[in-house]
Amino acid sequence: MKKIAIALTMIAAMSSCAQKNPLLQEWDTPYGIPPFDKIQLTDYIPAVEAGIKQQKEELDAILNSTETPTFENTVAAYERSGAILAKVSGILFNLVETEGNEEMEKVVEEATAMLTEHEDDMAMNKTFYERVKAVFDADQSGLTREQQVVLKKLYESFTRSGVGLDDASQERLREINQKIAASQQKFGSNLLAENNAFKEKFGIPASAYYPEMTSCEDRDRREAMFKAYSSRGNNGNDNDNKALCLEILKLRAEKARLLGFDTFAAYQLDDKMAHDPQTVDTFLETIMNAASAKAKEEIADMQVIMDEDIAAGRIAQGTRIQPWDWFYYAEKVRQRKYALDENLTKPYFKMENVRQGVFNAAHRLYGISVEPLSGVTVYNPAAEAFKVTDADGSLVGIFMTDYFPRDTKRGEHG
Repeated sequence: MKKIAIALTMIAAMSSCAQKNPLLQEWDTPYGIPPFDKIQLTDYIPAVEAGIKQQKEELDAILNSTETPTFENTVAAYERSGAILAKVSGILFNLVETEGNEEMEKVVEEATAMLTEHEDDMAMNKTFYERVKAVFDADQSGLTREQQVVLKKLYESFTRSGVGLDDASQERLREINQKIAASQQKFGSNLLAENNAFKEKFGIPASAYYPEMTSCEDRDRREAMFKAYSSRGNNGNDNDNKALCLEILKLRAEKARLLGFDTFAAYQLDDKMAHDPQTVDTFLETIMNAASAKAKEEIADMQVIMDEDIAAGRIAQGTRIQPWDWFYYAEKVRQRKYALDENLTKPYFKMENVRQGVFNAAHRLYGISVEPLSGVTVYNPAAEAFKVTDADGSLVGIFMTDYFPRDTKRGEHG
């Protein structure tokens, strides 16, 4: 009796938690937009755990079925699974890219470890693989082209995830996947910190680097910016990414070998159009040869203008074009040869004008309409929400734009 009472108490507590956690509730919001103003950092991990639990139960239902495996009861059923997890992950991993901070980084680190383990559990499940294989080996003539592609991708994903490995190799692959996921997450966090350090030093966000290098007349400043920008993550400080890069490369190489590939590049390209590294290398070599020849012509044009600056005493004798001179003198060449001054065209290419042009083109090409949404909750005041409708007026979806840099944004343009 006592055990029953304890179980009922736990169920009641879990139910109460779900009721308080906005990520585990149905959203009574316009168009189902996430209630960003109600979501707390403490909500994510319980929601991830609930999402994993839900998908495991859904997968168990698929695997315990006594029916002959079909696309509908196996592949489609799996595609429909994990609704909570998809919802939570979509919010968490998008926000860490745009609204990141140390506390969220810790949440993402914990969530990444849980999700990586869960994905490996599904991808290495031999029973699941056998059901999908039975569907793949069966007559597919009754499937649509889209269904055949979904089936093929799911079937091939098992071998690429190590379903055929022995237990020891699978265990090692799990360890590798965990370490890669954690290292990649840390890499992004370090880059955000380095971008913010760049901004603090030069007074501009990292995303403004290229236009600043184009217009900055101070050559010493250009050199300092070039060296700082190109060495982000390579400064021997707490944000240094060299060891992480080396670790990721080693782990990827070992993963590829475990899965039967000579290199990680071969593993990555095996299911892509190029198929193998040799094809990519040949393609890139062709581009590189042509690009190098053109670059030499451009450098010669730039040096002519730099020599004029040298003759005028603005630059020391014997100076040659350096990497930090490229954008600055390329702009001068553009103005001289083509009478093209970007400052004259910029007013016509304001973000709002360009965006509206894209919306107009989408309407003319595809019949869809895009209109701004007001009065809805967004994750940051800088973000804007838009409603997309089809030609018949039916809702296609909602999307949000967030163009400009800030200290919480990751990556190249953070």
